[in-house]
Amino acid sequence: MSTKLRKVVAIIALVAMLVFIASLMAYLIDKTWLNSSIGLIVIFSFCVAIGLYILVVLDNKFGAQKREVEEILKKQKEENEKEQTKENIEEVIDVVKD
Repeated sequence: MSTKLRKVVAIIALVAMLVFIASLMAYLIDKTWLNSSIGLIVIFSFCVAIGLYILVVLDNKFGAQKREVEEILKKQKEENEKEQTKENIEEVIDVVKD
């Protein structure tokens, strides 16, 4: 996940947490608000907030590992290309000497 998308998801999760807190307070004050559907809003906003939070946490954990592995593979590929280039140059030099 790109950093911009991760930031957007984190902001949406924070907004969902704010909605959860506000709706929980409203539910604790009066359970009959919005024709007693305030409880459903509490549950829905909690699930959305926790789900997005878990998504960001898992992306931070496993996304970083994936980026590290890709970095290592890229370095190995560059080293292999350098070695092949050196070998090719040595072969050309040997052919020219003969």
